[in-house]
Amino acid sequence: MNQNTASYYQNLITNYKEWLITLNYSKGLIYNDPLMITEFLSWLKDNEITTLQQITPVIIKDYLKHLTTRKHHKENKTLSQSTIRRYYQALKRFACYLNKNELPSFEIPTLQAQKQQNSPVLFTKAEIKILYKATDPTYLGYRDRAMLALCYGCGLRKAEAASLALQDILLTKQQIFVKQGKHYKERYVPIAEKPLQHIREYLQFARPKLMKTATNAFFIGITGKPLDKSALSERFKRLLTVAELNDKKGLHSLRHSIATHLLQNGMPLSQIALFLGHSSLESTQIYTQITKGFTDEERV
Repeated sequence: MNQNTASYYQNLITNYKEWLITLNYSKGLIYNDPLMITEFLSWLKDNEITTLQQITPVIIKDYLKHLTTRKHHKENKTLSQSTIRRYYQALKRFACYLNKNELPSFEIPTLQAQKQQNSPVLFTKAEIKILYKATDPTYLGYRDRAMLALCYGCGLRKAEAASLALQDILLTKQQIFVKQGKHYKERYVPIAEKPLQHIREYLQFARPKLMKTATNAFFIGITGKPLDKSALSERFKRLLTVAELNDKKGLHSLRHSIATHLLQNGMPLSQIALFLGHSSLESTQIYTQITKGFTDEERV
């Protein structure tokens, strides 16, 4: 790799990081993704691959195979599967960045999905009511109810909720525009009346009080800065404690719960798949197995 190529890649990484910041990704991802891509580009150099146009799905698979044998930087062990998965996701984001900016990109191969080992942990409908009752009448309580409205009422992933901007909340159409969905898929999500009320109340009564500097982020903290998905998760853990519910249930459990509840209420699986933003019905079919184990009381 000559000096011009090295300089090009360095500028590419800098611009990629700015792109992540613009899209309001979490601080941890903004820090780690450029490091992972830099390591990938260095591996390409070692394997005499000097241009992005040379990258093929086979090369990506070879790199991921290389990661399974690479030693951890701080510990004398190989990388975990979850860490390798983060490298894979970083490569997908980087390829997306290149495509969006009309730069030479590359195809990311689809990895074979791992079988679900355990059924998702769910909240019953009664527990959802308890969560709402556990919110307080403060500004943060309004924000908590908006969080529940989005992650349960609208079935958003926590990363999707954290990345929402004001212009993504289409109140008059009773829709949410999700522009940073999984695999970078965009979708419109309908908002039912009750979640819509909580979202409106947060925007009207709480967010203006929390905002200290101009920002388009939907969720902002007491410092006036946007909240990332980690901050939302921490707030949800606090809510679980107040509600005296199982603290092992994470924010993503709300998404699993609304999908299961909608299926119980008779919504067709195909509509639930669209609601959740699933690429295929295979991802949604897990909920048909979950509902078989529910008692009549849980179906109320």
